[in-house]
Amino acid sequence: MSITPQEKAALNLRELYEKFGYKYYRMNKFEEYDFYAKNKQSLISNGIITFTDVNGKLMALKPDVTLSIIKNLHDVNGLTQKFYYDEKVYRVSKNHNSFREINQVGIETVGKIDNYFICEVINLALESLNLISNGRKFILDVSDLDALKNLLPENNREYILNLIAEKNSHELKKILGEDHALTKNNFNNLKSEKLNNILEIFKNENNINLDFSTVNDPNYYNGIVFKGYIEGVPECILSGGQYDKLMSRMHNNLNLNAIGFAIYTDLLAGINDENEIYDADILILYDDNTPINKILECVKNYTGSNMRVNVQKNIIPENFKYKKLVNLNA
Repeated sequence: MSITPQEKAALNLRELYEKFGYKYYRMNKFEEYDFYAKNKQSLISNGIITFTDVNGKLMALKPDVTLSIIKNLHDVNGLTQKFYYDEKVYRVSKNHNSFREINQVGIETVGKIDNYFICEVINLALESLNLISNGRKFILDVSDLDALKNLLPENNREYILNLIAEKNSHELKKILGEDHALTKNNFNNLKSEKLNNILEIFKNENNINLDFSTVNDPNYYNGIVFKGYIEGVPECILSGGQYDKLMSRMHNNLNLNAIGFAIYTDLLAGINDENEIYDADILILYDDNTPINKILECVKNYTGSNMRVNVQKNIIPENFKYKKLVNLNA
């Protein structure tokens, strides 16, 4: 049975993360509702699916992976801990007033996060986009949320950040005035020494882009944030960044930093690679007089070259699409 593009992407991503020393993190499908209620300001989606278990305790299907990982963290002798996950979360759809089951694959790096680990995560974000793009163009937009926040008044900072994300220059000028750095200059002319130092590492990488209008949820993220896009996918497929403040809220005694990202593999269902157009790379036909060892040898040769093979006796299936026909009829 063939696997879906989402399943294929997940398998390839898991292999990538293991090469970089990330350990697979498995979690339960649900947590106690109180846990999410206490951390509601850090949830991307407000809706939570709840149910009562056999002991009368109110439980919730998990709407977020990172919160669950952080909850169970312990400091391990000052080491930087690296995890990857392949999980389902349950959130209210942005476009429909209903819950959706969403497939997520992602990584979390927790501990003493210096510029090396930020660069490693950004590099893995680029590698991930390349891996799942099937040859399509992709881009990773990177920003510094702290640099933006320092330019904004505290009283309506979150609203202004939303305007920046929407690139609503007209409304920004009304609130901040004509002479403010965010309205007077292009976003990308803003200065961030931290971000500039990091991007210098990737100066030969064509798929990374400095974009200060990249704003992830300020209740969740701080510092370096980024979003990834693939040609043909109508929305952001990768989102991540630093979340030190979230760590301090949940583990203020550990003094740990964190950075990570999530990939929404469901969005890959809208794009097809060449393999999805064809049912098989090779269609092999044989008849009653074809030696079985000849068929097996032919199959082995093609599958050994990573080709998908379908074997049929005399008949080409109706509407079956293949790249090459091999006729072994004697």
